[in-house]
Amino acid sequence: MEELLSTLQSLLSRHIGLHRQLLDLVRLENEAIVQMNLKDIQEITFSKEAVINAIQNCEEQRKVVCGLLEVPALDNLILKLQDLGNSVLSEQFRTAYNTLRLLIEHISDQNDQNKGLVEHSLTQIQSMKKNILGVSDAQNTTYTAHGQSHFEASRPRLIEQEA
Repeated sequence: MEELLSTLQSLLSRHIGLHRQLLDLVRLENEAIVQMNLKDIQEITFSKEAVINAIQNCEEQRKVVCGLLEVPALDNLILKLQDLGNSVLSEQFRTAYNTLRLLIEHISDQNDQNKGLVEHSLTQIQSMKKNILGVSDAQNTTYTAHGQSHFEASRPRLIEQEA
């Protein structure tokens, strides 16, 4: 059992390191989005995929070790260790567990912020496209017998009419 607990501790340390790396990457991604640096965004995305794959592999290994310890989750192991009177080891696992939860929360928050930036950018691009092409709400536009729109607002604002 001691060997399995030691293996689990090293897996959790690796998990924490990978999650810290992922947090750094999503922060860098935020900066790249703000700077509109497509090359950096692509490189960071590839790096994130590699780290996520490593996290998934580590998680699979953790599940195997927890299965051998006959505990379905880390919080169950913490309770089991407390029942066995091993409070020092229990506290080490609790610290690792709380650290992982906190890192995952920060990663999720940063990803939500990045998603908001991207969605806002897409909205701005669509708005600019409408302004350039003179596209307005298609449902409200009516046309004359000559195929002209009734609304002046639907004409291109950035392109001269003579053009």
